[in-house]
Amino acid sequence: MKKSLNTIVLLSLFCQMASCQSANWKLKYDYISDYEQDGLISVGKKIGEGKNKEFRYGFVSPEGIEKIPLKYEQGANFFEERAAAVINDKHGFIDTKGQIIVPIIYDYVGAFKNGMADVKLKGKSGFVNKSGVVVIPVKYDHISDFDENGIAKVGTIINVIGNQNINKYGLINKKGDEIAPIKFDDIGIFYTNKLPAIAVIKNNNKCGLINTKGEVLIPLKYDGIEIYDYLQSQNLIIVKLDHKYGLTNTNGLEITPVKYDYIKDIDEGKIEVYEKGKTFYINKDGEKVK
Repeated sequence: MKKSLNTIVLLSLFCQMASCQSANWKLKYDYISDYEQDGLISVGKKIGEGKNKEFRYGFVSPEGIEKIPLKYEQGANFFEERAAAVINDKHGFIDTKGQIIVPIIYDYVGAFKNGMADVKLKGKSGFVNKSGVVVIPVKYDHISDFDENGIAKVGTIINVIGNQNINKYGLINKKGDEIAPIKFDDIGIFYTNKLPAIAVIKNNNKCGLINTKGEVLIPLKYDGIEIYDYLQSQNLIIVKLDHKYGLTNTNGLEITPVKYDYIKDIDEGKIEVYEKGKTFYINKDGEKVK
């Protein structure tokens, strides 16, 4: 009985020591990320003192075992098995084994999303893939993430007035093909709502509509275009001209005249409109209903 008690005590002490050792690894670091991905946690240590104080970052396992040396200048997390790495103020990517996949030559890199990450060099932006291949040339002044349709908005500076850049925008696909020329003042996000995606385009304070093929569905003639879920599900959008509102379909066919003081999207099979001080309802064909 006494031998059994001694065994239990020893096991208890061993477990406590193991628990302490497991927790003690955190005391070694000045920074520990709350985020774990791909079995790795970003950690950092201070080096130097005073004005020379800096941090160096690397990665450990959840048990505190160092997997990637602390030699990078910024902390980062893994996304899609790639993490940003910074040395001498230049950026690239490493994999979960610490191997450099994207050369550490860029001025900035974003996080990987859907197999691609944006990179910036000398003020220009492009995209690399997870193998480090430049798939979108680093030549644009502005570039967005690719959306669910595989489309990204790109832009270039055409002029500078004072401190303000004058930009023009277009669209590219993941192959880098230009599907809409870089000639618009702005291009909105694409709305799908389980239908062919559409986006608002703008030039010289006029609005139109474009699809993911770069086809202009509605020319640049309205003061504003509003897209709402219920209306889009009925293939309708709200257009604005000279402070009045109307309905068209997504191909630009006029469903109602542009004459209402407002149009309200409601998901009940009818649409609320206001004209000459009166509120009433119309259906998707523009006909009055109760």
